[in-house]
Amino acid sequence: MSTRRVAARARNDIGQYDDLRHEWTKPDGAFAALHWLAVSRRSLIPATISPSEIVVDLGCGGGLTCDGEDRYVHVGIDLVTSALETARSRGVQVVRGDVAALPVADDCAAVVVAGEILEHVSD
Repeated sequence: MSTRRVAARARNDIGQYDDLRHEWTKPDGAFAALHWLAVSRRSLIPATISPSEIVVDLGCGGGLTCDGEDRYVHVGIDLVTSALETARSRGVQVVRGDVAALPVADDCAAVVVAGEILEHVSD
């Protein structure tokens, strides 16, 4: 049996999410707390007026805020490609980008959510 050791990463090194990319889909895995929080956050997103309304999810990670009910067109923005791949598999339309310089047009969304990102931004 071999044990693979992952090198310690600097605080806020986004590579940590690549290291944990297989954990996004595990409700009892390394991102368990994010799964719990996502349930609460989804309940706070208001009902849509039309099915074409957009929710922009800043720092979407694996797309856990996506409700799977297609209430909104869910657009997720994140820097981590492996997380965006998981979000895409959950039905999120993904955009690789930095929340400090949003790659979306002003007033494009009915709702904007930003969960679990404040500790990752420098300003």
